[in-house]
Amino acid sequence: MIKDVLITLISVLGGYKFSDYIIGKKAKKLHFLGYKISKKHHVHHSMYGLVPFFIAPFTLANITLTITIVGFGIGIIIEHTVHEGFVFINKVEKELSNID
Repeated sequence: MIKDVLITLISVLGGYKFSDYIIGKKAKKLHFLGYKISKKHHVHHSMYGLVPFFIAPFTLANITLTITIVGFGIGIIIEHTVHEGFVFINKVEKELSNID
């Protein structure tokens, strides 16, 4: 029980730091990823935090791995919520056409 709580906390902190350091440093490149999908919608990097929730059901045989993967995703979502708010996709008011 205590082991699971510690694993959860460490994985959430790991996801937070990953999102803050890796994704934050590459924000300009990742920021335009949303515009490549649709020039009128911005896909935020908090969407990467949802990916572990789709992977987790395939890891249910190992509960420690499942907790780690889900905690990592939660950490990414928390980091994005702290810095930019709880948003995954939003509509862009001004269409950006100069992005290839």
